[in-house]
Amino acid sequence: MPAAKASKSVDTAEKSLKPASKTKKTSTQASPSASPSEGQAPEMAPKATAIVSISGKQYKVEAGRYTDIDLLDHPENETLTFDAVLWASDAAGKSWLGAPTVAGAKVELTILKHWRDTKVIVFKYRCKKGTRKKNGHRQSYTRVMINSIQLPA
Repeated sequence: MPAAKASKSVDTAEKSLKPASKTKKTSTQASPSASPSEGQAPEMAPKATAIVSISGKQYKVEAGRYTDIDLLDHPENETLTFDAVLWASDAAGKSWLGAPTVAGAKVELTILKHWRDTKVIVFKYRCKKGTRKKNGHRQSYTRVMINSIQLPA
């Protein structure tokens, strides 16, 4: 009896591997409702981007997007302007490289919220010595919205 059940499941598996139908409806013209780039990711319009130095660290930012940076000592909903722009590019593809900063370029951002990342456990252990050390760490971040990137003329 068990052998018959096994052969029956094999037959079912073989049927599932066969194609549903050999005739496939193909057309050379796209349907009117289908987009011309169906199956591909939509192309994003290029925006102004910049690399800005904030609190000694460098961040690549784009206008209209938010990013998480190290904790800033400013209240929420405050608007800040940074002029330490190291590199900038506009939507047309023209770019400026600073030496050390781009003259006339500024990044305006708004602080959205302050938050802390999940706890990371640091556990140090030396085998056969009986020493164990357990520490925890939570990194603090500030989420900022990039309002605008002002480029030099």
